[in-house]
Amino acid sequence: MFVAVLTGQHTQREAAERWGVDRSTLITAPGSHVSLAGGAQACNVFWQVGSSATLDTTSAFKGNVLALTAITVNTNAVIEGRVLAQNAAVALDTNTITTANCTGPQLSITTPAAGHPTERSPGNWDR
Repeated sequence: MFVAVLTGQHTQREAAERWGVDRSTLITAPGSHVSLAGGAQACNVFWQVGSSATLDTTSAFKGNVLALTAITVNTNAVIEGRVLAQNAAVALDTNTITTANCTGPQLSITTPAAGHPTERSPGNWDR
């Protein structure tokens, strides 16, 4: 089992080529952050997770998280990229997610505080 636990600062130094990390579990410590250097862009960084991922409170994360099961993004974590879970939920709580689009305009989404659900299932989008 390979577990990536990020504390402090993690710097991606590759240029604009695609870069990936393949781990069974991804966990960030509170307040940790991922930095990109040398022309690297968040849209080209992929974190492939074989089970679940947790981005802890006030983490500043860059890249696309692709998890087989669930992803939990705790309070006030900020993401430049995407968080995609294949078999379970992506749980958000007062987060800011900005798409990492290398060539076009960026979309920013801010989630409401816990206790104010905006969750919709595919069957109730019209309600």
